[in-house]
Parts: sequence; structure tokens; C-alpha cells
Amino acid sequence: TTPSARITLDALSGTFAMNAGQVRRAIEIADEVLTAPDSPDMAVAWSASAAALSSARMGRFAEVGPLVARALSSEYPGLLRFTVGMAETTTLLMTGEDEAALDAARRFTDFAELAQVLLARGDAKAAAELMAPAAATLELTGYSWGPLSLMYLATALAQLGEVAASAMALSRAQSRHVTKSALFAPALGVARAWRLATIG
Repeated sequence: TTPSARITLDALSGTFAMNAGQVRRAIEIADEVLTAPDSPDMAVAWSASAAALSSARMGRFAEVGPLVARALSSEYPGLLRFTVGMAETTTLLMTGEDEAALDAARRFTDFAELAQVLLARGDAKAAAELMAPAAATLELTGYSWGPLSLMYLATALAQLGEVAASAMALSRAQSRHVTKSALFAPALGVARAWRLATIG
């Protein structure tokens, strides 16, 4: 295995760690890749995006911007739009910049990111209207945004008092929530809590 290939494999393992919810490990791997002098562009893209989202989830908000910029400056920004966009919108929401978060979600045009912002702003109706058709498509992709979209849909429906529809969306989210979506386990917990609040 060449050094370039090894570094790329390390970067890929960092994205797996992130998806599994091992955000500290993902950042450790990313640091190694991003400081290596001969890291190929794809490795840099994967590591920077994984580190950005992991940092956002850990509350290390000051580190997110530079990592996002580095990921987007790579030759492969299209592959990273969900990860990078989620990092940026999460950071903006958690630092009280919800208008900027809404603008960022629209710029990245990702349904899950936009739903996250709408729910944080208390607009469950808009989130439900957005996610009802989107989740039906996203859950079939096999990617982590599939169960996440269902988690947001279940939360929005529960907030609207749609008991049966919320239960159905939550059941679908739980059945599709596996190791590669473990990073979003907190969103599943929120959906469950709203479901319980709805049924009293």
C-alpha cells in the first residue's frame, strides 16, 4: 500500500468513526490526515468534513469554520455537502444565529439541515411539510440522512399533535437507525420524547 493510499484509507476510517458517533476518534484521525504533508485531496476532503461535523457535535464551534472552508476548497465538495452543511448549520444554531443557519441550510439545499433549523425555530408545520415527501425518498438511499430525516419528521408531527403519523415515522426511523447513523442518536431521543409527550 502506498503512503497516499494509506492516508486515504485512514481518512475514510475517520468518516466511519464519525457516523458511528465516535466523534473524538474521528477528530484524532482527521488531525493526523490533515497535518500529513502528502495527504491526497480526497483524504483532506473526507477528514476536514468529518472533523467539522464532529467538532460541531462536541461544541468546539471555533474549529468548524476553518474545517468547512478546507473541505469546500477540495476537488470533491459535492460529495461532502451534507456533512459540511450539517456542521455549519449546527454551529450557527448552537451559537444563536438562527437566521444565518436558515440561510446556510438553504444554500446547501439539504432537506435534513433545513428541517433541523425549522424545528429549532419552532416551525414544526413547515418542517413536517418539507420532510413528509423528502423522507420517503431519503430513507431509501441507505445513507445516514435517511433515518435522520425520519427522526425530524417524527418530531415535527408529534409537535403538531399528529399522533398516528408521528408514531409511524418514528417506527420507520428506529428500524433504519443503525451504526452508520449513530451520530444522530440524540435526534432519535428527541423524537421519542416528543412522541411520548404527544400521547401523555
